[in-house]
Amino acid sequence: MLVIKIEDYQKENRQATKWLLQYNELKQGYIEKSNIQYLGAAVNDGMPRSTDVGRPCESKGITLAGLEAARKWIISIEGVESVLGPKKLVFLQIRRQAEKQSCNPGKSAWIDYTMSHYAEWHHREYGGDYVPSYRTLQEWWKEIVDITVRLAIRNGCL
Repeated sequence: MLVIKIEDYQKENRQATKWLLQYNELKQGYIEKSNIQYLGAAVNDGMPRSTDVGRPCESKGITLAGLEAARKWIISIEGVESVLGPKKLVFLQIRRQAEKQSCNPGKSAWIDYTMSHYAEWHHREYGGDYVPSYRTLQEWWKEIVDITVRLAIRNGCL
């Protein structure tokens, strides 16, 4: 019988949340690390270096494994963004901004920021007044995280 602990779900959700909220920064880091010069062969002239790794091949292997995992996550996040409707995509963008602005990352402090900015966007875009409720924003976020976890499992990230 397969037993799945609640901690496993929470860990998956935390990873998905991290990649959803920090996508732009993590993708930029991936692009920088995947530079050809960075991944080139290590030159060993026999002279010891205090800042050099003792096992260059192992270090390269770990770096390449990390890059492959990041590539899979990037594909997963882009897949999520492609299936979201325009309103939820704007919600996700505002949610990312809220995470950068918040002094309590991860807490529900993001909701006030997201609520007001989403209402402003909705008014500009559609002309009507619509302020999503606290519960609506939480449900939207849960739905986006669930989609992300499913895609991440399918892509081999989790």
